[in-house]
Amino acid sequence: MSAPPYALALEAYPEGQRILIRDWSQHAMGSLETWDEGLLAALSNLLPLPLPAAILWGSAGRLFFNGAFEKAFPDRRLVQGQAVGEISDPLWKALIRHQAGAGETMIPINGTPEWWQVMQSPLSDRDGQIKGRLNLLVNISARKLAEQAVKASEETLLTLMDQRPRFLWRSDPSGRPVWINRLGRQFLGIERLETVEPAKLMLAPDLAVMVAEMHEHTSRRQAFEMQVRVRTKDQTTRWCLLHFTPLTDAKGRIHAWSGTGTDIHHWHEAATAASTFLTERGAERSPVDRYGREQFGWIVDVETGRVRALNPQAGDDWGLPRDGPPELWADWLMHLAPEQRERADDALGRAVEGLPLEDVWTFTTAAGVERHVHMMSFAIPDADGVVRQIGGVFSLLQRRMEQRVYLINLAGKVDQGYFAKERALATLEVRVRRFDSFEAFAVVQQDLRRGLIVIRAERACAALKTALPMLSQNRERFPWLVLAQQQVSMADIVDMMRHGATTVLSAKTDRAEIRAAIRAALPPRDPIAQVPVEQIDRLESLSLRERQVLDGLLAGGTNKVIAANLNLSPRTVETHRAHLMDRLGARSLADLMRIVGPQYLAIHAKRAG
Repeated sequence: MSAPPYALALEAYPEGQRILIRDWSQHAMGSLETWDEGLLAALSNLLPLPLPAAILWGSAGRLFFNGAFEKAFPDRRLVQGQAVGEISDPLWKALIRHQAGAGETMIPINGTPEWWQVMQSPLSDRDGQIKGRLNLLVNISARKLAEQAVKASEETLLTLMDQRPRFLWRSDPSGRPVWINRLGRQFLGIERLETVEPAKLMLAPDLAVMVAEMHEHTSRRQAFEMQVRVRTKDQTTRWCLLHFTPLTDAKGRIHAWSGTGTDIHHWHEAATAASTFLTERGAERSPVDRYGREQFGWIVDVETGRVRALNPQAGDDWGLPRDGPPELWADWLMHLAPEQRERADDALGRAVEGLPLEDVWTFTTAAGVERHVHMMSFAIPDADGVVRQIGGVFSLLQRRMEQRVYLINLAGKVDQGYFAKERALATLEVRVRRFDSFEAFAVVQQDLRRGLIVIRAERACAALKTALPMLSQNRERFPWLVLAQQQVSMADIVDMMRHGATTVLSAKTDRAEIRAAIRAALPPRDPIAQVPVEQIDRLESLSLRERQVLDGLLAGGTNKVIAANLNLSPRTVETHRAHLMDRLGARSLADLMRIVGPQYLAIHAKRAG
């Protein structure tokens, strides 16, 4: 008997030739001449396909495949006509799926997982009964890996956004929030975002203005900023600056808003302070901010465009004469670097609109001295809410370091005379740090700023004599003197002076003489130190609670100790600690100490002292 016509079409393909030359008479399928016409027709269409393709026929799941299928799965040892219905293998499980259509599955090849899309169609026998299924496979591993990479990137982005110092948000076109990052939810006290209404987040007047602004800028497709009063998790009201960025679809229609939120409550407090300061024009000294930077305040009249100093006694240094008419704003800007003048003029317009601004300017005084300043401008509304004045504050980014005295107490006991000498130090403008031994001083010596060592001793004791070589070696950086509690022999005085002591004072020396001796022995002030702008800005961005936690860390407190002092849970302190270290870019506590630098440590010492 000759082969059926469909079988003749198999000769053009290697897999078809294998089927034709095989003796099927002893196989469960029976001789080729008895094969169903539906199976043979499917085989003739299957073999030329460039995609991996396979047929499962009958209840036993007899496998027939093309050359592309065999190449795609080299580890399976495929045999035409084998029954795979009872074999536990991800490949056969994917092919035996009963429903028609497309699906995705993971199939390991040589131990490596690969993703495939499987498309299935039913096959009928000569009687029209469903007898098998045709499977086409497409390797989608590259696409799947790309999707996983995108998902991982999205998760990483969300994690980074949760750690941003500003809170981030997204809303629908009406202003209803659909996403807020973790910092924002903590700030606002939100647990479940889907239950939050905008009216619960901000005061009604500000919400009405925000909705109106969103409606107006929707037609313009423009970003905008505005200040609103929001309700925080502790039920207080704080001013925040919200930035709105429109998100548009392919047709240019706004389908959502996204943006940032920044707590600017302290700016409003500064505006109030500026108004108060304006009425107290008799102030005799420049204000100083919490980072020890000298400040200079000024006021611009919006109508006349004239600027005057808030503290007139410092105006001459900043190009604003104490006497005579106020300077024109446009003329005053000529003191700035040319590339900064346009930006500075824009700052005035933004402030008129109620938008505070911070910037860094280079200001040249009348004497030709350049000063780098941190500038903050803000609106000062009248009682009726109209902005007729703009306030501003310059904070010098350079400051003079404090002189230091290191008091080493070798006498042990504390008596009335000791307190008298302490009071003598207190009347000087110095920062005092106390040590109980030379060993304690030597441990931190390399990290100390230059200063005067004051040694309190019974007489020329053994500890002092042993330390004389060290004192002599470092006397350029740490000049030193002795406050003796008992009479010192002339030989010992000569020995100490030979090793660099500036003087040796006896217990009978009065406070005036002690002050004079210390003042004369103090090393010259450190040159004016440049404080990095980015470092100051990062420290200023810390919240009040984060600064309290930072102070606790600088004082050597553990999470539990800090939590007890602040009436918080250790877990909350740990969270604040993680946030402030992330903001400051610190990897460890030692790294944190290095980053905050001497300017914050000096502030901490001033608060503690």
